[in-house]
Order: sequence, then C-alpha cells, then structure tokens
Amino acid sequence: MMIDDTKPAGRSESVGQYSAEPPEGGIGSEGPALAGVTVTKVIAIVCAVVGVLIVVASASLGPGSLASPKHGTWPLGIGVALVGVSVILFLGAKSEPRAERFGLPAVRVALAVVSLVTFAILIELIGFEIPCALIIAVWMRLFGGESWRLTALVSIVTTAGFYFVFVVALGVPIPHLLQF
Repeated sequence: MMIDDTKPAGRSESVGQYSAEPPEGGIGSEGPALAGVTVTKVIAIVCAVVGVLIVVASASLGPGSLASPKHGTWPLGIGVALVGVSVILFLGAKSEPRAERFGLPAVRVALAVVSLVTFAILIELIGFEIPCALIIAVWMRLFGGESWRLTALVSIVTTAGFYFVFVVALGVPIPHLLQF
C-alpha cells in the first residue's frame, strides 16, 4: 500500500472528509513493527542519561522547593520523571518490547526536535518574529501537509498575535525585531 505523506492519514483527497479506512498502524491493522528488547533497553538508558543530566543542570539553577519554587524546580521534576519512566521502560523491556523500528515517523520526530532547537537558537540571534513564523510554517507544511496559502496566512497571523499578546500587552522581555 502506497502512502502519500503530504496529507494527514485518513483524509480524503476530494472533500477533506475522513475516510472509513483506518490509518496505517491504527485499529484493524497489525500495527507498527517492533524493534526488539535490545533497542528498547538502549532507548531507556539514553532517556535515563538525559534525565540525569537535566537533574544535574537543574541544581545549577537552584531547585528550590514545592513551597518556594525557583528556576530549577520544573527542570528537576521533569528530570526525575524522565529517569523514573526510563527505569520502568527498561524493566518492562524484558517481557514485551514496545519500541518501534525507526522509519518515517522517527525521522519526523527528529526533524521536529531539530526545528525546536533551531527556533530556540534563532530567537536569541534575530528575535522571535522570524523564527516563530518559520517554525509554524515548517510544522504546518511539512508535518501537517497544509497548503502554502493557509500556511503563510496562519504563520503570519499567529506570529502577529504572539507579538501583540506577549510583547505589547504583557511586556514580556523576549528578543524581538519590531518596535511599537
């Protein structure tokens, strides 16, 4: 079965309605191919290491406490949760592998992560307006398969909305190009 990656799964080409056929990997199909116990354990270990690095980095921010949170409170909680989930994944890998084989969905996730990192770097260099419009456009066009017209319209309107809410109305001190 050939899959057209430009349209969301389950959408009909002609009228934009959802078809009766489930998307690949959905109800009524065999599901995605699993990668195996070893890959699941490796993924769990990598996630645990990332979680530990987050916990260590949160200490430099000052973790505070639940009663008096500081900058490192949220990263500390996320790091601890990531380590905990990684341990559960590692221990559960013995009985049933849950990791999927790498394919197009994994490439899309990697591209999404790269786009978010690029967004964070560009905000510091050129302000948030251009990176904001670009990331919305990338996500709508490449991941959502939307038309160029809708992508351009939504990314410009959303970026303008973010600008007026966060910079003008709330006075959030984020790097920006436009001065009103």
